[in-house]
Amino acid sequence: MTKAQARFQNNEGWNPVAIIDIGSNSVRLVVYDNIKRHPSVIFNEKVSCGLGRGLQKNGKLGKEEMHRALAAMTRYSAIIKNLECEKIFGIATAASREASNGKSFIKKAEKICQCDISVISGEEEAQLAATGIVSGFYKVDGIVGDMGGGSLELLNIDHNKISGGDTLKLGGLSLIDISGGDLEKAAQITREALDGLDWLSLGEDRPFYAVGGTWRAFARMYMGQIDYPFHILHGYSIEGEEALKFAHLMDHVSPENMEEFKKFSKSRRETIPYGAVVLAEYIKKVRPSKIYFSSYGVREGAIYRLLGKQERQKDPLLAACRDMAMRNARNMVQTSELFDWTSQIFTQPGPKENEKNRRLRHAACLLSDIGWRAHPDFRAEQSMNVIAHSDLTGISHRGRAFLALAVFYRYSSPKQKPADKTLIKLLPKKDFKHARLLGASLRVINKIAIATPGITDATKVSYGNNKLILHLPEEYAVLDGESLDKRLRQLSELLDMDYKIKYSG
Repeated sequence: MTKAQARFQNNEGWNPVAIIDIGSNSVRLVVYDNIKRHPSVIFNEKVSCGLGRGLQKNGKLGKEEMHRALAAMTRYSAIIKNLECEKIFGIATAASREASNGKSFIKKAEKICQCDISVISGEEEAQLAATGIVSGFYKVDGIVGDMGGGSLELLNIDHNKISGGDTLKLGGLSLIDISGGDLEKAAQITREALDGLDWLSLGEDRPFYAVGGTWRAFARMYMGQIDYPFHILHGYSIEGEEALKFAHLMDHVSPENMEEFKKFSKSRRETIPYGAVVLAEYIKKVRPSKIYFSSYGVREGAIYRLLGKQERQKDPLLAACRDMAMRNARNMVQTSELFDWTSQIFTQPGPKENEKNRRLRHAACLLSDIGWRAHPDFRAEQSMNVIAHSDLTGISHRGRAFLALAVFYRYSSPKQKPADKTLIKLLPKKDFKHARLLGASLRVINKIAIATPGITDATKVSYGNNKLILHLPEEYAVLDGESLDKRLRQLSELLDMDYKIKYSG
């Protein structure tokens, strides 16, 4: 048994894969557990080296910046060796491909990392960023913008199909160089560059997917400004006009006076105002419906490309939930049976369910048993917090809140409310009621099946004469009792109807 196998022996299917991403602003190592639809991050570290700083003026990478980058990669190489990564991929972007000394720098990096490093073209970088968005969101339809230190990549995605694309020298560090540190001049440069892309009209009234650390920092600042109660960035969205107002606010109020601004590194603080300028000019020109912020980009796009066709077509949310259930649920077969069982509840004359809620119900069923190891008094709160802050993809913040609360109510009475009301604030009242109803449904069947395969499929529910009817086979009649009756009553009250248990031979 290898050291890595010994370390990961309780995590079946782990074959660590490393990606070294040499960007214009930072050099990062990300190690994933495997090449799959929802790769989990084992290790993630970046060093802000600023390789692209001064590149537009000097035409080459600075000695100090290269030294910092190579030192970071020396550490990364040791980490990769210790983790015994099955595969290592190296990617270098704008700064390395444009600098006159870029090739010699990459040769040194390859020697340190002991792997080939692909210096990808602007077009390839754009394609990978867009592929990363397809990997991390559900049914993507909009324009993707990946703003790094050296360049901005823009592509169109039409229902997960990537087309077109352009690379512009509108990265944070590039704009600082070209504009001489003048934000007004940076705005003019951005306008002129965007005006040259007629195809951007395709983005009107469609989402814009913002990729890159500068725009994630912008989103973090906006969250702080409005006192947003939740702090997960991936999938967070702002209405287009609201994002424009905030970007203009940063023009009139120095970012240094904003509390959130002080939390970022010096190198990131340097580029945030330019990220705001580029985003503002894009919004004014294109008028997108919403801005979605993504933690997925080039690296995740590279992983996604390695997947087979069948794996790529999997729903990202359900793939993530299935992985979490595999690690934490008592029985995956019974967890899968729950979806069919709860479908009987969400059938007329029961509550209506659209495609979005049906998908979230499927995810909730997969996650409904993740808290069983916790103390009974804390299963509801712990499960809710784990789901709310997990690395789920293909889901909005509202969807994440719905999932977390549905599983909370799988472990708790429908009348109980979580100690932290943050997630309730994210949901409209009708969605909150829907989450309670789904949780109450799962409480009923889990009282009967208790993670045992087959019992769920043998037990049915139906409606008749304004009653919820639980059909319990005679062989399971002995499972009836006060506890089951109580949960069935709670569920029927949420449905505004009576209930009864019917035994069948």
